[in-house]
Amino acid sequence: MHQIARGKLTSRWTLTAVCVCLTVVTWVVFAQTLRYDFINYDDPQYVYQNTRITSGIGLSNIACAFTHIHSGNWHPLTTITHMLDCQPHALNAGSHHCTNVLLHCLAVVLLFVAL
Repeated sequence: MHQIARGKLTSRWTLTAVCVCLTVVTWVVFAQTLRYDFINYDDPQYVYQNTRITSGIGLSNIACAFTHIHSGNWHPLTTITHMLDCQPHALNAGSHHCTNVLLHCLAVVLLFVAL
């Protein structure tokens, strides 16, 4: 019985260690973007020239995110995330990139745990 409990504890520590390592690797790869500005590829349409985004979060903006196609795509969660970034940070590109790095970390850990 004692050995089973030890095995569970070891597997929890292993799971935690792998998740921490994945998070660190993700930060190492993407943290350099924190000092970058917006790019001219699609950021004008998606972020800084979009008044729905730059005005921040609001019921009408959230409704619009779920009911309208933007730049040929329907991606309400991305739109809402950009709105949430603009609320406290306005158009500080580093803050927007930081949110994206955090979302990448969350996604890599969730994918690992799911698999």
